[in-house]
Amino acid sequence: MNSNVAPQSKLQINTGQIRAGAILIGVGGTFVLAGAVVAGTALWSAFQQRVQQMGRAAQRARPAALVRGQARDQRRRRRMAQGAAGREAPAGRAPVADPRRSRLQRSARVVARAT
Repeated sequence: MNSNVAPQSKLQINTGQIRAGAILIGVGGTFVLAGAVVAGTALWSAFQQRVQQMGRAAQRARPAALVRGQARDQRRRRRMAQGAAGREAPAGRAPVADPRRSRLQRSARVVARAT
């Protein structure tokens, strides 16, 4: 029972070439990492400079829209404070319902007063 199949040869791998390829991949990865660090540092520096420029520009000249917005906010706060003082109930009378409160909040307040 002789078989006419030729014995298969073992796979021949040149370990020197494998080792050289692995070293080159490692060196290339190191260069990629170093390049990413340098580029990231440059981008971060540019970002910081831009933020500083924006801060100086805002200090030099405040836009009119910002000033109008602040004045509008101050007027709104003043009206709210005056309105809150005007809504206080006189002695012996029930407080006036605040239309800005939800119906659920008003009903919870009525139930709490009743108990």
